[in-house]
Amino acid sequence: MKMLEVSNKCDGCGLCTVSNQYLMENEDGNAIPVEGVYIKENDIDAVLEIVKLCPNGAISIVDKGNTNKTGKLNLMLISVI
Repeated sequence: MKMLEVSNKCDGCGLCTVSNQYLMENEDGNAIPVEGVYIKENDIDAVLEIVKLCPNGAISIVDKGNTNKTGKLNLMLISVI
């Protein structure tokens, strides 16, 4: 499960938050990940483009783990991650 992460190098230029469901602006105008939203597999190319567009290199894709479980147990574990 992959998510976006934004470092403190973000200067709030706004390039990444336009038409993007994975990032939003905080009260200071800097990008932050939308909490609890994981990158969909079919969106990965568009998200990689957003990472490349960041003029400060502040955005990265991180793997938030995999439970290696299946069925209902996996769903329960994912919901607490």
